[in-house]
Amino acid sequence: MHSSQQPHTPSSDSSGFRVAGERSQRSCARRRAPLLLVLSGVIVASISGCRGTRPAELGLVGAVLRPCPERPNCVSSEAPQAAAHFVAPLRTGGDARADFGRLRELLGKIPRVTVVTATDAYIHAECESKLMRFVDDLELRLDAEGGVVHVRSGARLGYRDFDVNRERVELLRALLASSANDVGGQP
Repeated sequence: MHSSQQPHTPSSDSSGFRVAGERSQRSCARRRAPLLLVLSGVIVASISGCRGTRPAELGLVGAVLRPCPERPNCVSSEAPQAAAHFVAPLRTGGDARADFGRLRELLGKIPRVTVVTATDAYIHAECESKLMRFVDDLELRLDAEGGVVHVRSGARLGYRDFDVNRERVELLRALLASSANDVGGQP
């Protein structure tokens, strides 16, 4: 190469125009920027925004748990049996008050479950999903005379829960039966 010739650079051709490769790289970067922004938003929402606010409509109405909303993301043992929201109450093994106390202890051992309110006859717990950190509200009401614990479990956000709340109730049912067997009680 002679000293009077200028070296050919990949960013421009001999006429001074930029080559297509560099232009396409910048174009690709511009297209990726909105995608990265959206992904960042999803990550932030998954960390903080999926909790929702604690509903005001928790607790008892009279002596029963509040009914589920129309959305298919809630189950309750105090819903009409024909309703899609119905789930059977938790049967106690004889000493309903002792079983209710055992349920409270069991809730404390389940990962991502926080007991918010607990009395002798009512428990409210928040259950956080592992991946997206969605929070569901779980309520238990002791019916000592009936020998059952009524339950309501509902999602704070979204429309469907893909049976997560129903599965949670069935997990509690199995844990209660198992713990009754462990202490010599009846399932």
